[in-house]
Amino acid sequence: MASGQTVNLHLIGKQGSGKSATGNSIIKERTFRPRSTDSPAKATLPVTQGQHINFTLCVWDWPGTDGTQDKSKTIAKELRKMNQDLHHNIHLFGWVIRYGELCGQEDEEFLRFLISEHGEEFLRNRTIVIVTCKDNFDRDVEGTQLTFDEWKGQQKGFFENLRNMCNNRILSFDNRSRPLTQKNRLFNLIWTLTSNLPRGVTSYQFPGDRYTTSPVKQHSSKLLEVSDHHPLSSADDRWKSKPHTQLSVPKASKDDKIYLNNHCSDIDSLINILADTTLSKRKSALESLLLTIRSRRDREGEELRRALEREIEREIRECEFFNSQGKNTCMYLQKLKEKMYMRF
Repeated sequence: MASGQTVNLHLIGKQGSGKSATGNSIIKERTFRPRSTDSPAKATLPVTQGQHINFTLCVWDWPGTDGTQDKSKTIAKELRKMNQDLHHNIHLFGWVIRYGELCGQEDEEFLRFLISEHGEEFLRNRTIVIVTCKDNFDRDVEGTQLTFDEWKGQQKGFFENLRNMCNNRILSFDNRSRPLTQKNRLFNLIWTLTSNLPRGVTSYQFPGDRYTTSPVKQHSSKLLEVSDHHPLSSADDRWKSKPHTQLSVPKASKDDKIYLNNHCSDIDSLINILADTTLSKRKSALESLLLTIRSRRDREGEELRRALEREIEREIRECEFFNSQGKNTCMYLQKLKEKMYMRF
């Protein structure tokens, strides 16, 4: 990549994954906000580090996928159109995944649409995975020796496929404390990635020019071969030495049905609390709900209880330090509730 060139980083992923917060962490301003529009938001900043890293980074905060094929297909097509319109610039994808989020059919379909529009080689050479809520991960593994690099190597299902496709280009982001090191890692990775692009494909080229459709379809079917929806955790190691590495709801058993209504009621209470706009009142209500949930020590619902506690603790800190990301949390919890019902 030539010094001073423009790099477009397109933040993509599901609704509630933390794309806007990640964009704000990168540009060090609160520019991106959750919104209902179908158009991406844009922010630009110069990146200068040492004698070699010198480029203009244009961050695009794209709308999140919502579980419908139409939305995923539209975003993939709009990405291709923008890349063609700005063909003289370099384009990278930043696939944002929230730590603890369930990965499944929605993610597989979105990746399939992206491959169809851009070609698999393009995705392999230009995708960076960004896992948000690193602060939640740190609390989960506190007291263990598990590192983020080890954790990402343990994941199965869609996450494993995505990790292999992007050659393990996976970064963690804490959008609450926003440590400078995470930005530096991202900028260095962008520089290295763009500098190693094959000669002649620095700018955007769509499948019809360079990538034929038949190899893409043949390869993508293998890439997306997942037997079940996997959370970002290893279900086989659920009760081994590191139980805190579990991220989402396990497979439902008969005993779990007894506790489903209680936990769904907790989720509804949390969503109602987050709808309140008074931060002080919200913080007090969150703390009260947290005490109620912690008083439940049922073994069968322990994993879901921990997931709820993490979300509530995160919202309390948001109230104390900066504006709450309540809308994103509501979307995440609603999806979590829907996933729970799907298991019965």
